[in-house]
Amino acid sequence: MARSTPRPSTPPGPVSGCDSAGGRADVARAAATLSRMPPVHSSGVLLFRRPGGRVEVLLGHMGGPFWATKDDGAWSIAKGSTTRVRTPKPPPAASSPRSSACRSPRRTCTRSAS
Repeated sequence: MARSTPRPSTPPGPVSGCDSAGGRADVARAAATLSRMPPVHSSGVLLFRRPGGRVEVLLGHMGGPFWATKDDGAWSIAKGSTTRVRTPKPPPAASSPRSSACRSPRRTCTRSAS
């Protein structure tokens, strides 16, 4: 069987939407769009309890298309985002780690059979 001669590679043409200056117009357009977007602030809460001297935390199993093919062991602390402008509270002093803790009513958690 005869080997075929490889074709010489051709340099790629301009990318759709880029100008000949290397895409500077696209960069400027993206920067202008980002400057008009409201800031997004991440927010979250770590729910925990200490039954019998051990610590239990509430974790969430993420869903959606990104997590569809991920390992079943992929768990995360639940968090979200907000665009509402708030003045963030300063973190509690290192010497008083429980200063920001809040109490919730004691409830018995049961696991549903599925």
